This record gives sequence, C-alpha cells and structure tokens, in this order.
Amino acid sequence: MFAPWITSVRWDLATLYKNLELKSFKFLQGHFELAMEVAILILFYHPFSAIGINCFNSSVLLVSFADPVAVRHALEILSELATKDPYAVAMALGKLVQHGGALQDVLHLHDVLARVALARLCYTISRARALDERPDIRSQFNSVLYQLLLDPSERVCFEAILCVLGKFDNAERTEERAAGWYRLTREILKLPEAPSISSKESNTGSKDGLPPKATKDKSQKTRRPQPLIKLVMRRLESSFRNFSRPVLHSAARVVQEMGKSRAAAFALGIQDIDEGAHVNTFSETADSLDTDGYENSHSEGVRRTTSMSNGAGGKDTVASLLASLMEVVRTTVACECVFVRAMVIKALIWMQSPHESLDELKSIIASELSDPAWPAALLNDVLLTLHARFKATPDMAVTLLEIARIFATKVPGKIDADVLQLLWKVGPG
Repeated sequence: MFAPWITSVRWDLATLYKNLELKSFKFLQGHFELAMEVAILILFYHPFSAIGINCFNSSVLLVSFADPVAVRHALEILSELATKDPYAVAMALGKLVQHGGALQDVLHLHDVLARVALARLCYTISRARALDERPDIRSQFNSVLYQLLLDPSERVCFEAILCVLGKFDNAERTEERAAGWYRLTREILKLPEAPSISSKESNTGSKDGLPPKATKDKSQKTRRPQPLIKLVMRRLESSFRNFSRPVLHSAARVVQEMGKSRAAAFALGIQDIDEGAHVNTFSETADSLDTDGYENSHSEGVRRTTSMSNGAGGKDTVASLLASLMEVVRTTVACECVFVRAMVIKALIWMQSPHESLDELKSIIASELSDPAWPAALLNDVLLTLHARFKATPDMAVTLLEIARIFATKVPGKIDADVLQLLWKVGPG
C-alpha cells in the first residue's frame, strides 16, 4: 500500500541522504523523523534497490553522529535489516563494534531507546547462522550485548536480559530459549580494557589546568570478570525492591521469561546443567588459566565458564541465586496493584521446578483469589499460563492441575469454561 508513495518520494529522499552523507545537518532539521520513517519503508519494500542501498549506507554513517535521535533511528533500521541480511550488516559495522568504535560509544549515549535498539541489533547478529564462520565478529557483538546488562536503565537492562534468554520477538523457538538459559548460567562478562586516560580527558584536563582524576582502584574493581547469572540476579533483586509499579511488573515479566528458557533447557535435556555447581567468581588466579586460543575464539572478553567448581569459585550456586531471587519475588505479592501480583504469580509458575513442592505457590494463589479485586480476564490469563507450562513440562501436569482446581473452586464464576476445558485436554488422561 505504501509502494506508490515511496516511488514518488524516493528521489527527494535520495537528495536528503546525499546531504546527510555530506553532513549538512541543518538540512535535516524538521525532516529527520519523516526521513527515517520513509527509509524504513523503502528498506522493507526495496532493500536491494539503489535507494535502499543508499539508505543502508547512510544508516551505518548515522551511527557515528552526535545526535542521539539520529543514532537511535539508525540502529533501529540496522536492527531490522540484520534480520534479513545479518552478514552485510555485521561487515558494515565491523570496525564500529570494536573497542573505541561508535557502537561502544552508544553504551554511554543519553538515549534509552538507542541503547534498546543496540541490544536488539547485537542479539540478531550474534545469533545469526550466516556468521558461523566469523566467531570473532559474533563475539564482539556478544560482548556489547552483555555490557548492556550493566546499563543503569531498567528498560535497557531488561531488554538485554531478554535477548540473552532468546526472547526477542513473539516467535517461541524452544531451542533458542534453551540455549539462552545455558548462556545465562555459563557465560561471563569481561569488560574490554580501557586506556588510563583518554585523549578527550587529557585535552579537558589541559584546558582546566587540572590533572585527570585517578580512578585506578575503582576501575579495576568494576572490570573484574563477572558471571552473567550473578549480574542478572543482583539486578533483578534490586528492581524488585523498587516502589515503581512499572518496574516491578517489568521485572516479574523478565523472571517469567527466565522461567520459560529454564523450562526449555530441561525439556530438551541439555547436558551439563548442574544448578548445584558453584558459580565461578573468577578471581585473578582463575583468570590466568585461559589459553591464547580460548581468548582468540572469544575476543573482547566473552568467555564461558568451564569447571564451575574449580576451587577458585565462590559459594554461590545457580540454585542458591535462584532461591534468593524467588524469595524477593514472593514478597512482591504484597503489592497493591493486582496486575503486578498477577505477573508475579505467572513468574512463580514458570520458575517452579518439577522437583520442588508447590505448597507455597498454592498458598499464595489461594490467598490471592480471596481478593475480589481480581478481574475475570486476569484470572483466565493466569490459567492460560498454567496451560503453557503444561505444554512445556508435561511431567508437571498433575501438580499444575491441582492449582487449576483451586481457581475452579475458589472463583468459579470468574473462570471461563473453555479455558478449564483446555487445561483438562492437556492434562493426563
């Protein structure tokens, strides 16, 4: 439906991007949002046309611009293009993703949506099968994605967590979700080494007549390698102590997606998943055990943990970290917002292990159902979550049906009969 309009404006857009390539920034003022919207449409309908290639090249150029809105739109365009041709996008951004490149600068850009788009772009490229023969490129984008786990914005951090877990869009791929749980529990983040004094800081210091501040000790402390699982768990625990309802709801949703990836990993029987093993805290002695070949295959410091209980590790295990997180999650049931409580219950359902008792979860649900504030649609949504968990882990059908029975007996007037029938069809004969 947009094709005729695109044809009529393509040459004006070409002129616009020609000025963009010449960095005539004044020409873009007042037209930039429209230009980017048209560019997205052109790249969708005519990605390999001359104007489409021009838009692609200009988007790569925009990543290095100082305007955060320009960078945001460029990353969104490149993220969309990466789903169609990840190899071309990765090669075009090869130098920008390296240490000191423009993509590294986006990590500190004061535009939340730009950093969200960066997370999606890095995920798409790092998981592309077209780059199987270029593990160095994939590792560099992986490193940027993992650094976004440290982002001060919950929106960006949660997006990065979802990308690590394999939750990028509504397409549920069990293999990718299972691989996401493996990545979360087994990979670590080692930030790239930064120069002691950047040229920008040195220039500023010379103008002010003051020496740069010494941050050696703090830098060394924050740049120690950290397991992703510990970074994520600490961040989520901190988010659940927030008083903001949107933050609580988003954090509970992330825990729910974490449970989906965990259930997928166990459903597929992925080997070498021992949640009782110690999480490596990566002391300096353990850091020296890496070989040159291992470093080359995971450049920019992204490495997997090998022997998680190798003596240098701490006392934390995946199971203990999960238990600590879930203890904080359960306290969120006291939130006044019923929608937050519903998301917390859905998260608890997905994080429930087949080998754990469901008594506490049953007690929480029974207590919640006594609150008349629960709308019928929300209750049925929780039941549909039970149905999804049935399909993911059929061996939990009996115990999960017991939870469904609580809904049917406590609030029979609010439960849709079709939803209950759907649950009974999935349950054991």
